[in-house]
Amino acid sequence: LVDRQTAHVYSELKQCKEAFELEKNAHKVYSMYLGENHETTKSCKNSLLMFMKLAVQQGKEKLNGDKHRIKESRAAAIADQITADEDAAELSRENGAGTTDNSTKTQKRKKRQSKKKKK
Repeated sequence: LVDRQTAHVYSELKQCKEAFELEKNAHKVYSMYLGENHETTKSCKNSLLMFMKLAVQQGKEKLNGDKHRIKESRAAAIADQITADEDAAELSRENGAGTTDNSTKTQKRKKRQSKKKKK
């Protein structure tokens, strides 16, 4: 009786796998002491089937949720990689531009210095 009541509490808490296990224990006891044809045993069997269906449904939902989280995680990782690649490319362009600017500045400075020497 305690297993059966606890099973229904677990069911209300959306813990159907645990509810199923407890209801299964209760069904064994009722079958053994009251027989398969007793109303309580039949009621317990109906609850057992219901908990089994709910547990399977919850398992499927959890699996789908896990798959969705994996897809989101992969998408986030790809987005992070794209962002990192773009940042690296921009930094490379900036460094390249900086080198060109520095070499251009150096060349201009040398020209000014050579003009000064000629004067």
